[in-house]
Amino acid sequence: MGERDILQELEFSNEWLVLNIITPDLLDEFQREFDTGEDRNPEHYRWKAFDRFLKLNPALPPETLVSVYRLGELDPDCSMGGAMMRELLNRQDCPIELIEESLSSDRPFLVKAAQWAISRRLRTRNYPSKLG
Repeated sequence: MGERDILQELEFSNEWLVLNIITPDLLDEFQREFDTGEDRNPEHYRWKAFDRFLKLNPALPPETLVSVYRLGELDPDCSMGGAMMRELLNRQDCPIELIEESLSSDRPFLVKAAQWAISRRLRTRNYPSKLG
């Protein structure tokens, strides 16, 4: 199976490559693991790549975080994509705009996560206040 085949099999869009969440080495690792037949769930591989990316990048530019959040919105597995989005809302470097956008989500757990993120930032005075 070639690189394009495994990308398609594991349902990685090109954006995963563009954002450097999935690398050629990681894709090779996933190919070997997938070929064993022990785990044929594509979302498990996407989650592993996402989790590894966040651990390797404790601080990311706002535009990257927004792009990764959009990957979660578009993920073929709604639950996994939602978990990605929620994980990003928990990060200290999550852009305020993304948190505020999530307040109007049609997914109640994202609204709750956004509320918690704002609450944490208010406690640490890391939230822009219109009250001065």
